[in-house]
Amino acid sequence: MVANRDCPACGAPVDVDHAQAATAFCAYCGQALVVLPEGFEARGGRAKLATMPTAVKVGDRARVGGATYQVLGQVQYAFEDGVYNHFYLSGSAGEAWLEQDEGEFRLFNRTEAVHGAPDFDDLGVGESVTIGGGRFYPMEFNEGSVVGGVGVIPLVLAPGETFNYVDGTYNGDAASLDYALTGVFLMVGKALSPQDIEVL
Repeated sequence: MVANRDCPACGAPVDVDHAQAATAFCAYCGQALVVLPEGFEARGGRAKLATMPTAVKVGDRARVGGATYQVLGQVQYAFEDGVYNHFYLSGSAGEAWLEQDEGEFRLFNRTEAVHGAPDFDDLGVGESVTIGGGRFYPMEFNEGSVVGGVGVIPLVLAPGETFNYVDGTYNGDAASLDYALTGVFLMVGKALSPQDIEVL
């Protein structure tokens, strides 16, 4: 793991202190950096995030859905209707993602790679499919792109990358099926209210 190296794009120091970090974002220039044992590899362009109010920010310690987490990273995505944010959390309850789409929140505390997933174009609204021993019900289909990020995240991605995703339910829980460049990922969790999120 890279502990502290310089950004290859601007020369600023970048600190990576989390074992699961796969991508770090330079706090000075916004460059996405793939974390390698020997250092960083710049990927994609530099990005400036859209400014908007968020419930948490990178560096916060927060109680989310009843568990306490440290906010380690943020990824901002753009889609047809605007932008939304995912925050990477780590704490005693494990790792999780907090999604904020305007005033709506979802906490995904289970993320797994899906092997043999149906093609995105083969899914239909309300047509359930079996994934990992459970039933996924597609409800909304979207195409998104990566705007940029802050901090560190356990995924390899870069500004400008596009992907498809399907929001729905998995065995009755809130879920999203993401068709990323590195594979298909199922995220399962629950909806939260703003009162379920508290910065400590």
